[in-house]
Amino acid sequence: MSDLGSTGDRGGSPREGDALAVLGWGLRHYFWIIVLCVCTLGILSPILVERTPATFEAEAQVGPDAALNLQNLDPLPRLGESLFRNGRVAESVRQSYDPPLSPTEEVIPQRVRLVTAQDNVVLTVVGTAPDAEEAAGLANAAAETLADELTRYESAVGAFAVQRSATPPGAPVPRMGRTSAAGLGGLAGLVAGLGIVGLLLVRRRPVLSAEGAEAATGALVLGQVWLGRTSAESRGLPQLCHTIEAFGCEELLLVGSRRTRTRRRELVTLLTEVLSGRRDVTAVNGLPRDRSGPRPKGRVSGGRAPIFLAEDASQAQVVARSDRSVAVLVVPRGISRASLARQVQQHLDGGAAGILLVRDAARRRRLLDRVRPGNRASSKDPAPGGPVGGPATTGNGSGPRTGSAEPERTGGSR
Repeated sequence: MSDLGSTGDRGGSPREGDALAVLGWGLRHYFWIIVLCVCTLGILSPILVERTPATFEAEAQVGPDAALNLQNLDPLPRLGESLFRNGRVAESVRQSYDPPLSPTEEVIPQRVRLVTAQDNVVLTVVGTAPDAEEAAGLANAAAETLADELTRYESAVGAFAVQRSATPPGAPVPRMGRTSAAGLGGLAGLVAGLGIVGLLLVRRRPVLSAEGAEAATGALVLGQVWLGRTSAESRGLPQLCHTIEAFGCEELLLVGSRRTRTRRRELVTLLTEVLSGRRDVTAVNGLPRDRSGPRPKGRVSGGRAPIFLAEDASQAQVVARSDRSVAVLVVPRGISRASLARQVQQHLDGGAAGILLVRDAARRRRLLDRVRPGNRASSKDPAPGGPVGGPATTGNGSGPRTGSAEPERTGGSR
């Protein structure tokens, strides 16, 4: 049993260290987060744009009164920007209000801003306000102060004055259209959704392969199994059955959290279907917690011992198992490293035990079957194999035996 994990299905599985594989798993697992972010921001963006107050902009132009003393115009934009932000322009804008604004109130570029162009002697001052008259007043106040500041350097640069005063604009600044707002909101939602998924993946650190499970826990890993409705739709069952056959396993005790109970039940059903032609299979969906499972006795044709499959073994049954038994911790592919480590400590001991990663290949189809009107009633019926702790299921696919909780042995011919 020491080499139990060597024959599992390991081929073709991406390692969680591969960033693209982890991202792909995250996009499939958390796609609803991205869809939610895209839809939310795509719907809210046009609404927020429409509720934004109207904004008016007025322009005043400052230019030289005479010929400049500069050899070229390259320094003029930098000089204008420097003087515009030296504090005098901001103070004049604050004083233009009645009462004046607080000295800590930011007005550049929230209320006024400077627009300059290379090789152009005209400096444009733009005033922004929710009222047209206020926007024009702000632009004129800032332009007059800027002209006075530039004239201070008349000997080096030249004299400046307000060449064109601002007038109240007739219409507010055009808003973004609904289509553009929805598109930008959807794009922002996509970026936000990807960011949230990335943070979840960094925190979760999903286990996507047998190698990753071994690295996270140090326990043996049987490999991966893709569960389907039948053994023909499943993947990884031949490798798992070969492991059971190669090491002479007579008891297979499946353990795990409550969230994997359905997967364990399906796995028992599929293993019974595959092994029933080669071994005498005793499949039990649930056992009383105060006793161990029945010990298979005798031999079938070919000298092969019968095998006992338990879907929901307790910790006491795992500890009391025979030396020909294997405890298998069933975990979903993509489980976080921390959760996997906790389950290994809770369910496995130092004996013959291993981890099995399962992936539900038919999950989407089962969900569709549940929401179909014709299958709503049947979805409430017990799953194949009966409820946990209920009647046993035969290995050859027959129905549950009512009135008895004892397992039924089926399988190979005697």
